[in-house]
Amino acid sequence: MKKFIKFIAVFAVLAGVGYYFYDKNFNVPQVDQFITSKAVRGELVKSIESNGEIYATELIDVGAQVGGQIKKLYVKLGDVVKAGDMIAEIDSATQQNNVDTKKAQLGIYEAKLNSAKVALEISKTKFKREQELFAKNATSKEEFENAKNTLAANEASLKEIEAQIVQAKISLNTAQIDLGYTKITAPKGGVVVSVQVEEGQTVNSNQTTPTIVNIADLSKV
Repeated sequence: MKKFIKFIAVFAVLAGVGYYFYDKNFNVPQVDQFITSKAVRGELVKSIESNGEIYATELIDVGAQVGGQIKKLYVKLGDVVKAGDMIAEIDSATQQNNVDTKKAQLGIYEAKLNSAKVALEISKTKFKREQELFAKNATSKEEFENAKNTLAANEASLKEIEAQIVQAKISLNTAQIDLGYTKITAPKGGVVVSVQVEEGQTVNSNQTTPTIVNIADLSKV
């Protein structure tokens, strides 16, 4: 029995010594490791999702200022356009014919003007001669009065033709402007948000100004 107790005591001592060496050499305390970096100033973005409607601050109605058939549409819904870009083209046959007619009328008046200038110079010469002869009693008063009246009539005719030329030039200019209106361009840049017509459709500008497309500036909403 004493031997057994002695054995137990020796075993306990050996176990204690073994635990001491194990704890000292193998049981290393665990150290927490952290990943760090240098703090920098940045921008904090906060997004909010919400339902709603967006309206452009500027919506432009691009209309036709002359009537006719839509010959060509150059844009479609969603196209981005710049100021001056072609939007549509109206058949210009009527407007071109009007320009040609006004040019011809102006040409006629200009030809009349040349004839009137020649007639005026002739009447001036004749009046001067009749005036000199009448002063010498070498011609009748009737001949003198006829020359005087002819001169006055030719002067009035010249002024009338000059006024007709001014009016003809104005009419020609108006016709040329109408011809230019057959090519519809974007007045400002933006996005085509609506197309109101189709190729082949006839628009009538005499009643209201028909809208061809709507352009919106979506950079400002």
